[in-house]
Amino acid sequence: MLLADASQPAPGGLDPLAHALLGLDPAPQRPRLATEVPAALRAAMPGDYELGGMRARVWLDGDKLMTQAQGQSAFELRYDSHGDFYPQDFSAMFTPELRDGQVVGGWWSQGGGQVPVRRLDTPTPAKAPEAATRALWKEWAGAYALHPQFTLKVFEQDGRLQVQGSGQPAIEAEVTGPDRIEVKAVGAVLEFKRNAQGEVDRAVLKQNGGTLEGKRQPG
Repeated sequence: MLLADASQPAPGGLDPLAHALLGLDPAPQRPRLATEVPAALRAAMPGDYELGGMRARVWLDGDKLMTQAQGQSAFELRYDSHGDFYPQDFSAMFTPELRDGQVVGGWWSQGGGQVPVRRLDTPTPAKAPEAATRALWKEWAGAYALHPQFTLKVFEQDGRLQVQGSGQPAIEAEVTGPDRIEVKAVGAVLEFKRNAQGEVDRAVLKQNGGTLEGKRQPG
């Protein structure tokens, strides 16, 4: 038995380390560290939500994201290096789901359970991308092995360009240059590299000051 005074959802939680020590995962995930909320995600968060039959509101107080559920006290939503929000004073975690650059819901994890979160106010739909941009999506689509335990998938879904890491929800990406996309919700940039034949064969992920490069997987 492994005992620890750190919670799993909180930054610095010891769940990945415990798995490694027990032989369940020989390559533990990078630790959760407190970090600043990307500006685009901070702007997309405010709104009215529903979780487990209870309404909650998220708003900006200066640079702080605050939230309050019906009949409960307000608290600040902080952000970690895995792209999740968490309260400072109790163990819980909110994983946002984005569409068209807006947070449309997500998942609230607390006490060993997970509750779906639904946004009540409707985000403004985005303009359809141009045909030339959509053609590039097909060239980029695929799975890229950036680490033995981490693969990043790039794909189109419902007319939107999406990226999804191993064990993570899909997040919408935005084209910001030739063979370059940004996942502004988590402050990440993905650059595609081509071989001598002009085919995309690698991708480079830049996030939180780090860089990972991986080959495109067959199929």
